[in-house]
Amino acid sequence: MKKALLAVIGAGVVASMASLAFADDDAAYSANAVGVVKYTIPANGGLACITLPLHPMETSDADPDTWVFGETGLPDQLDIGSVVYFWTGTGWASSKKDLVGGRVRWTSSGLTRTIKPGEAIFVRSSPTNQEDKVISLLGELPTEDELDYTISGSNNLDTRSVVMYPVEVPAFGTTTLASNLPVNSVVYFWTGTGWAASKKDLVGGKIRWSSSGATRSLGVGEGVFVRGVGDGFSVTNSRPFDW
Repeated sequence: MKKALLAVIGAGVVASMASLAFADDDAAYSANAVGVVKYTIPANGGLACITLPLHPMETSDADPDTWVFGETGLPDQLDIGSVVYFWTGTGWASSKKDLVGGRVRWTSSGLTRTIKPGEAIFVRSSPTNQEDKVISLLGELPTEDELDYTISGSNNLDTRSVVMYPVEVPAFGTTTLASNLPVNSVVYFWTGTGWAASKKDLVGGKIRWSSSGATRSLGVGEGVFVRGVGDGFSVTNSRPFDW
């Protein structure tokens, strides 16, 4: 995890230096360490399930930890024909990058859509993209010792991330979320073409995750879906690195 974090911080330092080189005297600088998370969007209309595990450096939203999609820097990096899907709790709200009358626009107010900490979204590349697309998120590394979020119950699907810090997850079964989920909960990992489901079972008095879910690894900023049971519950992520 520390290795992954160092890579993020290193990229962030380079990005920060580049920004400062062209900044004017009135610019507002970040008070915290800046990091970069890179995502690979598969070619030919491929889908990637991602989260945004950094804090915005500037935001027009009332919640300083909530991203506004148009302020993430991601829209400008995506090609015409790309689509982003935001989970509403019951279905997907899509927004497409179009060229209309010589002007670029995002449909369905996509640029003003807010993304909560840990919330997963889908990004689809343009069908005309012949190569994978790499896009980058620039933001502040979370300094909080703990980050909390709530998982929905009653069989609702939830997009909250496994770890809300910008680190890779070597094995899902070792995470706080895996421990806290009740028996019969299901986690869905995106494979690039479909979902790989893993259910938490009680077999012979022992807890196990089906389909090798316990050993499933997740990259920095990779999103998952969770179907819990019973009432909703809170998950507390402890910061997995030291400064």
